[in-house]
Amino acid sequence: MKIFGCAPLALLGAALCVSHVRAQSLNDVFNALDDGARKFKSMKASVKDDDYTALVNDHSVQSGTIHVKKEAAATLMLLDFTGPAAKTISLDANTVKIFNPKANVVQVYDIGNRRSLIDQYLLLGFGASSDDLKKAYTISYVGAEAISGQRAGNIQLIPKSPEQLRQLSKVNLWISTSLGLPVKQKFWTGTAGDYKELTYSEVKLNPSFSDKDLQLKTPKGVQIEHVEH
Repeated sequence: MKIFGCAPLALLGAALCVSHVRAQSLNDVFNALDDGARKFKSMKASVKDDDYTALVNDHSVQSGTIHVKKEAAATLMLLDFTGPAAKTISLDANTVKIFNPKANVVQVYDIGNRRSLIDQYLLLGFGASSDDLKKAYTISYVGAEAISGQRAGNIQLIPKSPEQLRQLSKVNLWISTSLGLPVKQKFWTGTAGDYKELTYSEVKLNPSFSDKDLQLKTPKGVQIEHVEH
């Protein structure tokens, strides 16, 4: 299922001091993640999405905003990209919807029992504990870096699931040691060197907004397409 031009994805960062540990080891990153997971309820941020195609050495870059809210049943998300390739993407408990304003079309994907796989891509690291990640990935520590003004620990994740491994060869997450959430994600989508990289800035943690604020808003006369996958 193609969602962001290449494959389904994931997103998030945040701005609340949840841990003061420095990312000097894998356990330090796990401790920061666990602190962040305990406090995470919602977030909004600016996001830059860089899709890289190695064969032609091409970067396709777009910017926008992201809103995420954690509910008991499922995590809700609204991702709004602006510019020439503008699109809005929403995620609820059962569907992914993509609105293309130029074509005035909404594509609707019924994710059904694939919800857990979508969560591991679209929402990877957003409110997740270290145990959540350990269940699905083999994890190693890469090093400490500064991303968007945040000190972060870079960890590499290799999917354990053969199904997920067919979509992702590996993932890098840069976990802010003060926020306990990703400030950058890099999804390696094959063996040729292609990747999707998302960087988060101007992050607000636990802002107040309703479920309605996360619903896709479309003009009158929009065409609805239910996509089989």
